[in-house]
Amino acid sequence: MGPHLFCRSKLAYQLTPAGQRGLDQWLAEPEIEPQQLREGIYLKLLLAGRKSNGNLASLLARQRRVYLQRLHDLRELEKRARRDGREDPVLLVRGAVHHTEADLIWMGECAEGLGFLEQRDRGGAREQAD
Repeated sequence: MGPHLFCRSKLAYQLTPAGQRGLDQWLAEPEIEPQQLREGIYLKLLLAGRKSNGNLASLLARQRRVYLQRLHDLRELEKRARRDGREDPVLLVRGAVHHTEADLIWMGECAEGLGFLEQRDRGGAREQAD
């Protein structure tokens, strides 16, 4: 890449032929990195559900508020980008909205599954005590 003077005293860069080939190759390859898992919140849900005094409902409510605030913030960012006529970041923000919505759904599924485990464990403890 080499610098070139651009309008309004901004510096623009031009790709070298090798850089252009590298960019073309990178653009042509599908993303194969694994999706990032939310193991931190899963462990918190699991441990809170297994503690005899664990407050799973409180943890779920706090995490839900975080996700809902994130959705609100992302939607505001999307509105600003659209208002400013910047469609390029809109797609990125929409992807983040979809991921956050999926996190909310997944968290609900975890809560249902862990609630089942909590009930099963308590029932098992009662059966052993009898």
